[in-house]
Amino acid sequence: MGGYANHPLVLLILAGAAAIEYVFPLFPGDSITLLAGVLVGAYQWNFVIVFLSVLSGSVLGSWVAFAIGQRWQKRRQAEEGESGRLGLLVGKFRRHGSWYLVLNRFMPGIRPLFFVAAGLAGMSTRRVLLLSAVSAALWNAALMVAGIAVGHNIDRLEGWFRTYSTIAWVAVVVVVMVIATRYLWRRMKRPPDS
Repeated sequence: MGGYANHPLVLLILAGAAAIEYVFPLFPGDSITLLAGVLVGAYQWNFVIVFLSVLSGSVLGSWVAFAIGQRWQKRRQAEEGESGRLGLLVGKFRRHGSWYLVLNRFMPGIRPLFFVAAGLAGMSTRRVLLLSAVSAALWNAALMVAGIAVGHNIDRLEGWFRTYSTIAWVAVVVVVMVIATRYLWRRMKRPPDS
């Protein structure tokens, strides 16, 4: 990956992958951000460029989820107004939504719901995107620092993985041999059928 350092297509892929988790919550967006840090630590990619790529993807993804909430809110208002449980939830989000948006990155799996709720609550697009950027910057920086630490130790980790793999394969072979030996031993001790 060193030969592709800061390649625009790879940066675009990182940004796209960071955005996808807001549309498909089960997508491992944090793993992508961690990988971005590994690219910086192991292959000397530019931290600022990689960080901004992942950050822009996160903000783009949050904007898509927010737009979904805005669209849903317009439809809901036309159909039922501000009543019901959803109206109660939206009211609470209007009061505390800014905090939810700042903390969203620290709650994997449900991040998009915060932005859909912000759209339903009619929050300002500018405010939502600013809070999304703040939250993503804090979380992504922490993940990238962890990834950089992994990247700086990639050779050592590869050595540990090779050692672990060797030990695991030896253990599998030993277990298979023990089971086969027991089976053959029991078979040899069994009296022949008459």
